[in-house]
Amino acid sequence: MPSIITRKFEQWAALRQAANLPARPDTFIFANVPGQNADAAISRDETVPPAQYIVHTAPVLQYGMLNTDAVVFSVILDTTVGDFEYNWIGLLDSASGTLCMIVHTMTQKKIATSGDGQGNTLTRTLAMQYSGAAAAAQITVTPATWQIDFSARLFGVDERLRQANYDRYGHAAFFDNAFLLSGHASPFALGAGVGYVGGVRAAQAAGGTVVVGALPAVMWLDVSLQGQVTSRWEVVAKVSAAVNLADYVDALGFSHYVTAIASIDANGNVTDLRPKGSLAEQNSELAYLKKAANLSDLENKATAQNNLDVYSKTTADARYLIKAAGGEITGVLSINNTSFVIKNGSYVSSDNATRYTNGFSIENGSLVTRFYQEESIGNYIQSVMLVADINSSSNAYAFRFRQNGYSFARRFIPDEYNNWDDHFDARYDDRYDNRFNPRYAYKTEAVIDTRLGAAGNMVITHDTWVRAPSGCMVTGYYFEGDNPASDILEYKPIQININGNWRTISG
Repeated sequence: MPSIITRKFEQWAALRQAANLPARPDTFIFANVPGQNADAAISRDETVPPAQYIVHTAPVLQYGMLNTDAVVFSVILDTTVGDFEYNWIGLLDSASGTLCMIVHTMTQKKIATSGDGQGNTLTRTLAMQYSGAAAAAQITVTPATWQIDFSARLFGVDERLRQANYDRYGHAAFFDNAFLLSGHASPFALGAGVGYVGGVRAAQAAGGTVVVGALPAVMWLDVSLQGQVTSRWEVVAKVSAAVNLADYVDALGFSHYVTAIASIDANGNVTDLRPKGSLAEQNSELAYLKKAANLSDLENKATAQNNLDVYSKTTADARYLIKAAGGEITGVLSINNTSFVIKNGSYVSSDNATRYTNGFSIENGSLVTRFYQEESIGNYIQSVMLVADINSSSNAYAFRFRQNGYSFARRFIPDEYNNWDDHFDARYDDRYDNRFNPRYAYKTEAVIDTRLGAAGNMVITHDTWVRAPSGCMVTGYYFEGDNPASDILEYKPIQININGNWRTISG
């Protein structure tokens, strides 16, 4: 439904304003123009249709102000008016004959009540929008004063929505780059996006610019909800510089809500003053943890760890051994009512005993350390095992030394370290204890090594019984063949090492 304000109205309104008279048309004209295209553009120079096409005229019943740049004029056609059809509506100043506004519409019917036939009532309101329209028409009242007062209810809905927004977003809340001022000289850039001021939603669909006068300056965003020509209430947003602003109601009764969005110093440097995010997000800066911070914003991490009964990696590394890289126990290791074996090296079972190579075990509260060495010297196998049993219940230490099947044992109590007693631990084989004196361990008669001494020989005679010398063993025999007198027997003495001293075994 296209509409225009005529050029004649502009000229007439200028003259009225110059004479300080209201530029208010006073008459509605309804016409039915044949062949009119309701969707076609209207010429601003169009005139009133011929008299044969005019179907009804009526005075303007009421007028009102939507905002400073928009005014409305209304007429009511009750059930006594009709019957006719119309597709053209005009606003006319009857005194001067000036056609002020034109609307083309689809053909509509106005029916009057006749007998049992009920007529219809039509209310037609035309809105004129131009700069300073309210002042030019000298209109200060709103349509709410004379139209069916749906506006009060709709305003109540708008106000409840504004208050709900205020509860969620606070006095001001901006998202992304909405109304973000940037640059270093005027005009400054203004970012696009959505913000809320006083609960009123203000949207900057595309980036714009703001001209700023003298610097330094504080820039403010002023928003208000005002009626428009389309009958919709829309947000009017304005950015301006001021020393200080507060929410206010203007002379026309519209509420304005303001907030500082930026400060600009004398050098053109901009400081963003916009509150970011919803009210909950703004409060979360102090009251809540941020998801993106991954708990790094905990006020007291030590207390939080204690409440959660967890340790940090640093604390855990200090308290426990590190499996991958090893570790060191610096405190006392206490093991109660348990039995387990810790082994270092290899072990084999032999003669119903477990042999360890440089190993130890903790068995039922007792620490048992076994060092086992087995080596081959010629055709002779020598094995040595030292076993240390520490019994925590008796606080006694027992040592057992085994060599080639011989076992020597000794037990001592730490308090008697310098005065060992001669009590043997009954668990060990002490058959050879009389040959072992722990006070003079270097004088014990334990054989620690064996060898063969220098070779000797003797000539043997056929059919003669010959023995190697005492303590020696036969190591070779030379057979001459047909001359038995030339056969030679080789022998070597058997020597043993007792505490570092080599001795030849006597017969």
